Amino acid sequence: MSIGQKAARELAGRAHEVGRVPERKRWRDVLQQVSRGRFGRPRGWASEPELDTPWQDTVSGERHGWRERAAKLGGEAAFSVDYQVSQDCRLGWVEQPYTLPEYQ
Repeated sequence: MSIGQKAARELAGRAHEVGRVPERKRWRDVLQQVSRGRFGRPRGWASEPELDTPWQDTVSGERHGWRERAAKLGGEAAFSVDYQVSQDCRLGWVEQPYTLPEYQ
């Protein structure tokens, strides 16, 4: 097992240490609605504040109303997944789970 794989395994074991970035600001929602989704979308972590936790829960940069939970290793997202939770039943739907090939 390489040093990178050991680091990825340790990072995966810390998945319970999650920092949450709040929902997007109201002006972004209005801009997205008026532009039919073309403007106002955050673009991943670059537009979000950095937290001091290994895993971050942010607004999804690809899906309106969804969230992304991801962890960086060596400056890039080693693990990530988009998800949405139903307000009624509190069950979640997950899409696009991703792991860098060298950590799979």
